[in-house]
Amino acid sequence: GLLCGFAVCNELPSLAFLAFVALVGTFKFPKQTIFVYLPCAALPILLLLASNQVAMGQWRPAYSEFGSPWYTYEGSHWRIFDGMIRRGIDWARYNGESRATYTFHLLLGHHGFFSLTPVFLLTLVALARTPFYQHSSKSWGFLALTTVIVGAVVIVFYIFKSDNYGGFAVGPRWLMWVAPIFLLTAVPVIEGMAKSKTGRLIALVLLIFAVLAANYPGWNAWRHPWIYDAMLDSGWPGY
Repeated sequence: GLLCGFAVCNELPSLAFLAFVALVGTFKFPKQTIFVYLPCAALPILLLLASNQVAMGQWRPAYSEFGSPWYTYEGSHWRIFDGMIRRGIDWARYNGESRATYTFHLLLGHHGFFSLTPVFLLTLVALARTPFYQHSSKSWGFLALTTVIVGAVVIVFYIFKSDNYGGFAVGPRWLMWVAPIFLLTAVPVIEGMAKSKTGRLIALVLLIFAVLAANYPGWNAWRHPWIYDAMLDSGWPGY
């Protein structure tokens, strides 16, 4: 509960994960969920809200109010006037990128969750096989369901509520926090691949590209992904 609450403090959409765990826990372990999980989850969130009240005079976090005066004050990077020309990834939608194109690049393109970390494709394989997979642990079904629901909620949320891929970052910054869930869900497929040389080779290649994306460039995470830079070098005009 404490960790789920702390996750919400860092990424507001992780509230979907906190709520899903609470919902399942209420049915399976009602007393523990109500008297332990929920109070522990509430503690860091209340501290966050209290610190906002002390610092800014309001309970609501400023980063939940994009477009408000907290972002559009005089001299702000985010302040735009009619007819103003702005360039760079922060202005992708402003410069005409469609939602369909944004969705593609968020998942499979220059900031793609799956193109930059292709090992997550194994997660999709695992989820597709779930109805036919007899796993020894009863927790597998819960993990798969968690991945589907939380992953879908977060991805859809950011497709419609964001337009800059998280800004200058080596990947889709909005989606990075779901990586542990996706990796755990891929374990059954990885175990199967480990039984053959071909499977191990494929897994290794996928992992190499994931490591490349995570460490490019290694000295500063606040840079564009390698796919984005490769597209620019190939003549793509960028934003």
